[in-house]
Amino acid sequence: MKNNKKLLMVFSVAPFPLRENGTSLRYLPIICRLNERFELDIIIINANGNNIEGLREYCSNYTIIDRPKKGKFALLEKLRMNIYRLFPWTCPYSFEYYGAKKVKNKIISVADKEYDAVIWVQNYLTFVPDIQKALNIKKVIVDFIDSPYLLMQRQLTQGGRVKLSQRYELWKMKRWERKIQADANQAIYISAIDAVAAGELEHGNNVTVIPNGVSIDDYTDETDINYDGKIIGYLGNMSYGPNVEAVIWMVKNILTKTVDESIKLVVIGKSPAKSILALAEDPRVIITGMVEDVWAYVNAVDIFVLPIFSGAGLKNKVLELMYAGKPVITTEIGNEGIYAVDGEHVFICETAEEFQQRIELLFDDERLSAEMGVKSREFVSSNFDWQAIINKYNLVVDKCL
Repeated sequence: MKNNKKLLMVFSVAPFPLRENGTSLRYLPIICRLNERFELDIIIINANGNNIEGLREYCSNYTIIDRPKKGKFALLEKLRMNIYRLFPWTCPYSFEYYGAKKVKNKIISVADKEYDAVIWVQNYLTFVPDIQKALNIKKVIVDFIDSPYLLMQRQLTQGGRVKLSQRYELWKMKRWERKIQADANQAIYISAIDAVAAGELEHGNNVTVIPNGVSIDDYTDETDINYDGKIIGYLGNMSYGPNVEAVIWMVKNILTKTVDESIKLVVIGKSPAKSILALAEDPRVIITGMVEDVWAYVNAVDIFVLPIFSGAGLKNKVLELMYAGKPVITTEIGNEGIYAVDGEHVFICETAEEFQQRIELLFDDERLSAEMGVKSREFVSSNFDWQAIINKYNLVVDKCL
């Protein structure tokens, strides 16, 4: 039953349909539940042309704001941003967006002026103070999802030596994240590692860790897809940098070095980058691209191998593959926020040799493979049930109202 409270949610990507992106996987179930309790308005900055009319079922109103296209003054704007970024009190360069002022003013003009709280998700965080003041919003909840500082730190350190200018940006990012965290009434992260990455605040009782649940409404254990041989798989958005890096690394360090010619790799995921498509020149690599029924392809794979060495936050794909009862081999980063037990629910590896050994072990021992699949599904069902997670989210919202 709805009460008389009114919430505004702001997204930088469309939280619909469910499997459109990582944000939609996290937030569509939350939106559905919040809409049962509150009058809920949603603003989406740049929906990328997606058909999201179905979102209307889950909120009172939604508005799409397109980011301004670069015009004849784009070079001047870029110059201004490059000068602006030099000053230590300014926000990090990656938090600056072309046409940001126009987007901010558009949000203020289209939103109602009476909200009890705003839930701001992930990006465009520099807007929050001005919009809160302009709309007279009483409380602000910021969901960073992943720590921007941790994400930047891993991106920079993975490339080897970090330049002085990059260290400066990293310092600014840490400082800015802590400021946003401190100014918010409630700050949410997807994992404990993300929550403390930028440092714990002196009075950090406004920080809450809320993981993702596993979305299984469309789950089926059936498949009409049959690949010949022993099949290892990868699941993810294949335009996303860490996924691209992981698959290229796997082909180079595992697939091309295995002596078992019957092993094939199936890469499941939308928008494959050119570097991913090029891998299909090897007949042992199959790139699916966007698929209508992801579970049919998941069920056709024997073992999922996810050598994730960058990125931050909890990995939805790992949860879903574990729920599907598939043996998963990943890294410490791939297991962050999940806390599955190595050797029981998943295998954790860091080197090519370790990955190769675990793949061989699971193919050689079908009983072990089946037992790990059963245990991983039980683990996810017990620890990542959406109802329990949404109850925790409701508590955070209620604190602000």
